[in-house]
Amino acid sequence: MTIVADTVSIQTRRAQLRSDVNLAARVIPTHYPLETFIAVNPLAGLESMPFEQAVRRAGDLYGSPGVLSETTFRDLYRAGRITDADLESTLRLRYPTLLDGQPVRMGTCAVTPAQLLRGDLLHGSVAPKPLRRNMTRSEQAAPTVAEQVDAKAAKWCAAFFGSTAAGWPMPDHDKGFYHAWRMLAPADHKLSRRVRAVLRALPIRADDAALQALDLLGVTDDDRITYLQAHLTRLPGWAAHVRWSAERATGVDLLDYLAMRLTYESILLSHNRSSAPDEPVAASRPRIPSARERAGALARAWGLDEVSDTDLGAAARVLSALPVTARQLVWQQAYETHYRDALLRALAENSAAPSTGRAAAQIVCCIDTRSEGLRRHIESLGEYQTFGFAGFFAVAIRFTGLLGGTPNDLCPVLIRPEHEVVERPLPSAADAAQRLRNGSLLMAGAEAAFHAAKQALIAPFALAEAAGWAAGPWAAAKTLSPMASGELRRRLRDRLAPRPLPCFRSTTPSHWPTAPFTHKSHSPPWASRSNSPGWWSCAGTAASPRTTRTRPPWTVGPAAGRPAAPTPAPPPRSSTTPMSGPNWAPWGSPFPTTPGSWRLSTTPPPTASPCWTST
Repeated sequence: MTIVADTVSIQTRRAQLRSDVNLAARVIPTHYPLETFIAVNPLAGLESMPFEQAVRRAGDLYGSPGVLSETTFRDLYRAGRITDADLESTLRLRYPTLLDGQPVRMGTCAVTPAQLLRGDLLHGSVAPKPLRRNMTRSEQAAPTVAEQVDAKAAKWCAAFFGSTAAGWPMPDHDKGFYHAWRMLAPADHKLSRRVRAVLRALPIRADDAALQALDLLGVTDDDRITYLQAHLTRLPGWAAHVRWSAERATGVDLLDYLAMRLTYESILLSHNRSSAPDEPVAASRPRIPSARERAGALARAWGLDEVSDTDLGAAARVLSALPVTARQLVWQQAYETHYRDALLRALAENSAAPSTGRAAAQIVCCIDTRSEGLRRHIESLGEYQTFGFAGFFAVAIRFTGLLGGTPNDLCPVLIRPEHEVVERPLPSAADAAQRLRNGSLLMAGAEAAFHAAKQALIAPFALAEAAGWAAGPWAAAKTLSPMASGELRRRLRDRLAPRPLPCFRSTTPSHWPTAPFTHKSHSPPWASRSNSPGWWSCAGTAASPRTTRTRPPWTVGPAAGRPAAPTPAPPPRSSTTPMSGPNWAPWGSPFPTTPGSWRLSTTPPPTASPCWTST
């Protein structure tokens, strides 16, 4: 019975630990890798809080400010970027009752509450930088150990998440992060022999190693979530990337990451002779002046003499409404108010004239905020109408090119593709497609062999003698004349692997939810107005280049998906052509004839066919 009870207890502790890790990770936002670029809110883990509360909470977690410093804001005030009117407006929004109060006597002067608060913003002592409130044992006792733990964690994460094409991949990478680290860490000769001996005896399971380390550190079950958050926020970038990778079953999760960090901390602290700090960490926190001290400092800054204690007390009661730690957020609001009011005035003064007739053209742009300026300038040129819509036009597809390989999801990373599009050659282009495959394999093999030789131990010496005469001039050509070298590379690629006219066939796997291309689910909001007078007299869409070596800035955004692959575009329609659902299917959406160009048309669309043809 005792054995059964112990087994249940161990299983329960493991489950509780995993639950605590999930709760602790809620404050960590998800960071996407560069190949799936998307804007991420750094306060994503705190979205349930109001903005100002989330900024303060983030300061407590990470020890970093969420807004500019008071010194910078005061420089902006002196430069005219923030005015007295901006501060007055912001203070009145936040403290309407206080600002309507009676003036306060300070010596021989009568000062209004608004003047007191504004004077404190301009002349008060600078607010201290936020400090981490949840700290690890090593941060409190031995900061050098905390830095060593961070360095070890970053080193092993970089080794595990390194490119799969690296010349020297991490051993046992396929068995998972914790297993690979557990096998390699004892061979780290930068650690002492005693530390390496302890690492050799680590438990096989990551959760057991984490529980063992927490016990050695003296962390109770009640404090465990807070302590795990302290470790996750030490290196929030790596922790966020581990969290993203865990959702894709890449062999690592936050428990593996925390087990490594906690193990290092518990072992290094136990073998650190100078673990006792010279002074308590709390003593290093700067002291915040009281409201009465702020009132006295303000009187001295204004050159007011003979200010009585009663006057200072009355001024302190007003200043206590604005804590020192909240002043930066007041500055931030005033900074935004100045820009917002100026923008609204400019828009009101330059409002577009009402349309007097049929639009000369209607242009659909991405909903990316960078398109707003483009749309305003286009509409200011004359009778043009612009519309904002998602760059993937509500058709989330997974695209596999003619050469195969990993499919590309041509939609925002937060959306799951509903349709799969596979590129296959037309029967008449089968020979050309085979030539493309053979040429691409030849070029890829040559490039892979060249890079493999560079990364080997001995081969680089022979490679320098054999290929240096060609690699050197080619590197110089790419530096001195990138356009000419790029054109030469393109011609060589087109000669070895000419691209045939492909055909794209839409295939939806049976295990995916059925989502046919219908008028209701995939037509843009303007489709229902196709019969309106003056609608779609002339339409324009923009297309990205078919292939790119460097991602253009206009293909990066929340709705751009990935470049170098087809994205369904709305076909031009005449005002007399009904815009029905099947016409918006991918097999009825022709691509622009010239990559990267505008296509303006007033002709009806071609007859729908069961495939796409790329031009």
